[in-house]
Amino acid sequence: MGTAPGEVGSAWSSIGFDASIHELLLPLTTGGELHIVPEELRGDPEELLGWMREHAVTQAFLPPAYVKWIDEDPAVRLRGLPLRKLLTGVESLTEAALHRMTQHLPGLRICFGYGPTEATLYSTAYYDPGPLERSCPIGRPLPGTRMYILDGRMEPVPPGVVGRCTSAEPPPGPRLSRPPRPDQGTVPARPVRAR
Repeated sequence: MGTAPGEVGSAWSSIGFDASIHELLLPLTTGGELHIVPEELRGDPEELLGWMREHAVTQAFLPPAYVKWIDEDPAVRLRGLPLRKLLTGVESLTEAALHRMTQHLPGLRICFGYGPTEATLYSTAYYDPGPLERSCPIGRPLPGTRMYILDGRMEPVPPGVVGRCTSAEPPPGPRLSRPPRPDQGTVPARPVRAR
């Protein structure tokens, strides 16, 4: 999700949380405007949404707990909110809760991001929530990345088998930087084939 010059973003996350990288750098590197959420508003979703209206925030990260709160009465809680781009994730949410937000904020683009801690922010994204009462899928790997579901021996698991989501180095080819060293813990890129 990008930002156009002049778009207003908010920074809700603590600087120690990886989502803060997205919140802080995206508007500042694309000509947007950044508003830091005051500390006293961070724990109160109703006050936060009022502040977002007052500052005409169009792009924001909201934690899943706030999305769940909004979903209790989306028509009232989203009324007048200029939000057009929402990043959320980290915890499970129903896909339908995100879909209902798009019904009350026409044109809202949602990114449900997921990724292991070592990804810094997220490595997969789901952009098109539907009206389904299920956990929101983690989506697809971001462009230029690969994800694997591996077992305890770091071997790919067959479809439908539980494993660990692991990011991998990009496929062989031209690189912008030097190749990773073996001690950096990356997984060699190799296709996962159905068995």
